[in-house]
Amino acid sequence: MHIDKGYIRASPYVGIFMRASDDFILVPDSISDKEFSQVASVFTNTKIIKCSMAGSQLIGILSISLKNKIAVSDIVTEKEIAHLRHYGLQVHVIKGVSAIGNLVCLNEFGGLCSKALTESQVKELATFFEIPFLRMTIAKSDLVGASCVATSKGFIVNPGINEEEFKKIKSIFKINGQLTSSNYGDRFVGNGIIANNNGVLVGDHTTTHELIRIDEAFRE
Repeated sequence: MHIDKGYIRASPYVGIFMRASDDFILVPDSISDKEFSQVASVFTNTKIIKCSMAGSQLIGILSISLKNKIAVSDIVTEKEIAHLRHYGLQVHVIKGVSAIGNLVCLNEFGGLCSKALTESQVKELATFFEIPFLRMTIAKSDLVGASCVATSKGFIVNPGINEEEFKKIKSIFKINGQLTSSNYGDRFVGNGIIANNNGVLVGDHTTTHELIRIDEAFRE
């Protein structure tokens, strides 16, 4: 597994602009050649797809993914969905949700979702991704997707969580994790990290201490 620090669209908040699974990486269609090359070097043997969502570059905020499946906000256009399907992705639209990437975190064993989602929406996600979901908060926040990043090897989570929340996350993901921030103290780690089982890209403002914690989590 390769880990590196960098920017996307000249921003250290790489998780806002990208979405990753083990099958593919979505990057903004406005990404620079230098940034694209770094993504390719970090996520080797993973298909990289340039795209937009809802006419924006906020791919990480407007989607969640697992393997070859992706669920997107209902503001994503039909043309953008057709573009993703052209590359072999299974796309599901979640009605009534905009920033789904901020509200959901998942790996191949299970998922966490915000209490802002209805039971019907959670059932939709469980059926589509074929994994169980748990509705919860993280450190008193409904933004569980922005507060946690998970692969099948490990997870990192907002360091403000309590012991009970940490145990629940370990139980649903069936892996160990680490408490850490990213980008020099940002507790919404999903904004500054993108990861799959092949690699991890973190925002360039991430400190050495944070980087060590992140590396420990995803190498376990």
